[in-house]
Order: sequence, then C-alpha cells, then structure tokens
Amino acid sequence: MSLPGFAGDDHGEQEVASILLLQVALRLLGEARLRGDFGDEAQVAEQAATLADELSGGAASPDPRRAHLEVDLIRPARISLAASFREDSATTESLMLDGTLYDGGAVGFTTAVRVDPQELSAEDRADLERRQAEWQAELEREQQFTATRFLRAVAAPQQPGATTPILAVLLYEDGFYVENTYGKEPLTFEPDMNAEQFFALHSEEKHEIAVKDDIGTEYFESGGGGWGGGVRVSHSSFGFAPAPPPDARLLRISANGETVELDLRP
Repeated sequence: MSLPGFAGDDHGEQEVASILLLQVALRLLGEARLRGDFGDEAQVAEQAATLADELSGGAASPDPRRAHLEVDLIRPARISLAASFREDSATTESLMLDGTLYDGGAVGFTTAVRVDPQELSAEDRADLERRQAEWQAELEREQQFTATRFLRAVAAPQQPGATTPILAVLLYEDGFYVENTYGKEPLTFEPDMNAEQFFALHSEEKHEIAVKDDIGTEYFESGGGGWGGGVRVSHSSFGFAPAPPPDARLLRISANGETVELDLRP
C-alpha cells in the first residue's frame, strides 16, 4: 500500500501507515475542535474509514481481516487510532482534543492456539512457567495501588526555576499519586500544516518521575496515571506503590534532573 505522493520503494510500510494515521488524525482533530468533541463512536469510526479510503486512493487494507484504519472513542475528548501496515500488525496512537498525541507504537495481533503443556519439552515448560511468573509479578505490581482509601495530601515546597515543579503527593492506604505541572507552548492549528508538522510541534512525552525516601523503600509505578492538557501549562499525575512506611520522614521526588523533598511528618 502506498499513499499518493509516497512511493512504496522509498518508505517502509509501517511509515506509510503512520503517515496515513496522522493525516486522518489531523482531519478528525480539526472537525472535532469545531464541534467541541469527537462525536459518538459510530460517527468517528465512519468518518475515519471514509478519510482513510480517500487518502489511500481506495487501496485495500494490508490486513484482510481489519479495516485500513480503525478508531475507538475512549471518551468525548480522546480517541485511539490504529492503521494496519501488514497482516496482524498496525501502528497506533492516541489523540486528545487539545492535540496531545501519546501511546504511539506498533502492535501485533496474534491468534491464540491452545497447547497442552504436557506436549511441551521440559525446557519449553520451564520457559513458559518462568514467563508466566514474570507476567504475573508485573501485573500484581501494576495493580497494587488501588487508591480506594484517601489519607491526606502533602504539599511540596516552592521550587523557584524548576521546569517540572512537583505540586503535591496524595497519600492513600496502599500507595500515592505524585502531582506535577510543566509549561508548554500553546497549540496552533493551521489549515496548511501537514500531519507530520503538526504532531512534531505538539506531541508530548511522558515525564519520568523517580521516588525515594529516607529509609530506602523501593517505590514503583502502580495504579496508572496521565499527563497532558492545558494551554500553556500541562499537568501530570502518576501512581506509585507501596504507601510510605510510618517511619519514613521524607519523600525525595525527582523529575528532569530536579529533586524536591516533601516532609511526611503530620
């Protein structure tokens, strides 16, 4: 599949699919901003399919089991897009109404085949059990913080000149959220701006947050989080576990090479 103006010999199929996705996303974004949201799921899916067919010149989908480009409505101001570039593979992005683009990457779709573990060799069974244990351990870490019982908020001290100032820590019984803010340039939307130019200017990357305390507790991301939004100022919130132990007196939070200490004493 080659888009008009993009020869298949000059661009990999994944890159071609990414360009198609960005072109459709830019058109959807422009119309959504005029309307105030992305519309309902059936509406945005039909609109995306029409645009993909138009922009690809009516080319068939590289994956015969999937549409050329699929869109899911996450919420009225947020959608996810997936453009197929070969059978069982697609490039993906999520898009917010303010133009923030995130969670981009390539995914593979697999067909599950049930195999009796007893038919595997001893080496394969051991490898399967190891990978299952690793997956289960990672899943348990991600799900450890549930934010079901709020305890208190701890405000951060002022951080003059910080590029990513920490606002506060929200303590829960089984973990905590780190709240921070950061500046960004206001979004612009020009009719003659192509997809690559627009998203190169306005995509945001996740800020890496690291947490330590004064007694050596190991903290890890858990419970999810989010970032983006705003006109000149954006906000992020990320969950961590475990909750600080009762004898921890300080939390040291680092972001973009800057560190601030929060006093945990009531």
